[in-house]
Amino acid sequence: MHVFERFTGPADQVMCLAYEEADRLRHDYVGPEHVLAGLGRQEHGRTSGILQAAGLNVEAIRAQLDRLVDAGMLPGPWRSNSELLHGLGVDLSAVRRAVEDTFGSEAVCAAHRRVLGRSRLREDRIVCGSPLSGKAMLAKRALSLASKEADGMGQDDIGPEHVLLGVLRDAQDPLGSPRPGRRIRRIRAHLGLPQHGPSPVRLVIEASGTTLHALRAEVLAELHAAS
Repeated sequence: MHVFERFTGPADQVMCLAYEEADRLRHDYVGPEHVLAGLGRQEHGRTSGILQAAGLNVEAIRAQLDRLVDAGMLPGPWRSNSELLHGLGVDLSAVRRAVEDTFGSEAVCAAHRRVLGRSRLREDRIVCGSPLSGKAMLAKRALSLASKEADGMGQDDIGPEHVLLGVLRDAQDPLGSPRPGRRIRRIRAHLGLPQHGPSPVRLVIEASGTTLHALRAEVLAELHAAS
């Protein structure tokens, strides 16, 4: 079963909010740091309450993410290929029209679909009922860890609490062990993400005065109290 098929409605909402947070920063990927902001944005949820109690409301999380962008520890606003070419005086729309006039619009669309099908940067499906395409899904490992957290508790559904636990576990070792493969390193380099150093999630959480371990303990205590 695909991990997203186990998500509860609130967990789906968290991912939609994470996508919006990536858009706010004009990032071309959805990472664990965006998921953390999505968790902080969710209203009337246990996880948002835990984060707020730790000084991690969405305003605080956003401020720290903005600080990391300014410090170069997260990418700045993504510039699309169209924007980059426009800066060089190339009108991509005009080029496309010329190619369509030569080869036909159907041939151009078919070629475009083949290129997207070969792309390793995109995730086919995220959540929200319809695909949220167009962004690399770098939070996949954190979400896989969320699934393992639910499994360890004997729970079939993955809720926001499990998502937060997965994000926290991922932040302890963001690139995984052993050393990440060439594909992951290439994707991170393409997106302007550092190959080394602490997780942005860890930096955001520690800036609030707490730790990954302490926040994890709070989430587990909440889950155990509710069971």
